[in-house]
Amino acid sequence: MHACTYVPLSCMLRFHSCNTDLRATPFSASKSITKLPGYSSNTVLYCFGITMSLPEDNADTGCGKSRVLRKAKILADDSKAVALKSIRIQSSRGEDMTVLQPAWGAEGKNIFTVEPINWNSKQVHGGKICMEIDNQVKLGSICNSAFPKISKCWIYLYDSSGRCCPGFSATDAVYRL
Repeated sequence: MHACTYVPLSCMLRFHSCNTDLRATPFSASKSITKLPGYSSNTVLYCFGITMSLPEDNADTGCGKSRVLRKAKILADDSKAVALKSIRIQSSRGEDMTVLQPAWGAEGKNIFTVEPINWNSKQVHGGKICMEIDNQVKLGSICNSAFPKISKCWIYLYDSSGRCCPGFSATDAVYRL
């Protein structure tokens, strides 16, 4: 049994000793996850869109002055680690995707790290961080989504100091009210 099965706020916050406020840094993630073909017939890419936005803090002090996206952490069910085939990142420059292997935390922590990213401000805006997942596994089960029809995932974007890591949720579903 994992300590945090469906990622309540208390579980998300215990992983971080940094500023997780949405607008702590100029880095942000889009609210929707893009689904793309995988690199094999058995996989699918689910991509977080990464952008720049105005930080809440003064852009010249604290987290607001962050200019390098060093790494990301994604909350995910570590019991499904075998379904996560790779991480692929692409900066806004549009070069070929770089393949990275996720670095999983201790068993039961349900989080993995994507590094090194090391994008500057120009590379961040329009960049992608993608999870290549076995196409037989639903994204919601990897991301511990509490809602069966909505795949909600959490990503934290770390600056170079490690003290600033705004967190964002994204989904592959379209909400209709």
